[in-house]
Amino acid sequence: MRREAVRTRLTSRVLLGILVAACAITLAVAVPMLSSSTAALVSILNGPVVYLLLMAAYTAIPLARDYHEPLILWPPVMFLLAGSLMLLVLPSAGDPRLLSLIDPPLIITAIAFLLVSIVMFVVGVLVTFGKSPIDFIHPILLNAMRGTKTSREVPTSMEFSLSPESFPNPDRFAAFLRSHRLTVLSRVRRGRLVVRIERVYGLPRFWSLLVVPLGQTVVRVGPHGVAEVVVDPHVYRVLGRPGPYSLYCHHIVSLLSEMAVSVSRGDSTRALRAAAFEATP
Repeated sequence: MRREAVRTRLTSRVLLGILVAACAITLAVAVPMLSSSTAALVSILNGPVVYLLLMAAYTAIPLARDYHEPLILWPPVMFLLAGSLMLLVLPSAGDPRLLSLIDPPLIITAIAFLLVSIVMFVVGVLVTFGKSPIDFIHPILLNAMRGTKTSREVPTSMEFSLSPESFPNPDRFAAFLRSHRLTVLSRVRRGRLVVRIERVYGLPRFWSLLVVPLGQTVVRVGPHGVAEVVVDPHVYRVLGRPGPYSLYCHHIVSLLSEMAVSVSRGDSTRALRAAAFEATP
């Protein structure tokens, strides 16, 4: 774990160094083109490019770090920077007639973004206070650790052959997962069941949808009885790399299959019990 933490810090510093270098190059190119005066430099530092670079810099943090705090606070940071950027761009709209048209909607949107960011900051701090990274991992991923041990494996795509009875009614099962908020995104498209387990579990649905692109465990079950599992690498490292990796992925598919069979039989209580976090190794 200590080696992983050092590697994560180094990756984060490298990404931030690249972003700082990109910002420096942008300023070095922009300053001679515009003006060599101090006023021009200050205007560049307060310009939209810096805000966009800040957005990119903070987005790199949850992608580089395994723990939950930067990811949970990513939406409020984005709302804060986006609202500030709107207020910054507003005076430079140019044509007064254009400004009169975009002024009210843009101001209202910017203020709404800033208010949302403040509320989400407060909620995010309260949600993360006193909790460990394990508290934000989905119960299915925790229960899948049974019978595993620490390994050095790297998460990759794994495929398993299943019997036709493993997922008897995928449409009903996907609706069950959504209605009970067990996963944020579960759907059936062209006969294929796709279950996306978010990297941070227990957040409001709107919040979870915002952070899903930054990390998710995906299970795809095809109509011909082939299941594909791709575990989020951040969650896998936080769990201590449970291995063998194939066994861990097989447990995930088995738990989902057990839930799907229970749902098809109308036994939602048993399905919820299978998804509940009962014990961890």
